[in-house]
Amino acid sequence: MFSRLKVEGICARTMSPQCWRETRRKSLEDVRLALSPAARDALSLWDSASSQWRIVPMGGVIGLDYAAVSVVAEALAIEIDSDVFNLLRGMELVQVGLYAEEDRKRKAVEKNGAAREKLR
Repeated sequence: MFSRLKVEGICARTMSPQCWRETRRKSLEDVRLALSPAARDALSLWDSASSQWRIVPMGGVIGLDYAAVSVVAEALAIEIDSDVFNLLRGMELVQVGLYAEEDRKRKAVEKNGAAREKLR
């Protein structure tokens, strides 16, 4: 099942602003069906390969492991053409941004906790 965030990320990149506003009022399944074939392929690939991240020590998530994504695409019989790749890359950028924001918030909480400990 596709999450609303994933579908909205694809829709925002593949539809005109007016079409996107109208689409947001529809059910998730209706939105998914309104997507282009490339967008549906990108979402299917994302759903199956979105756990395949490149992670660096002390640096967090830097992006998808495209070697692993390629294996998943082959297993799903999805051709990664430029449209699918660009949509997948867009979802990756959104997710990396979300991970970075979570990391900033976590570090801020840790820093504030350490500062409070020093005041005690």
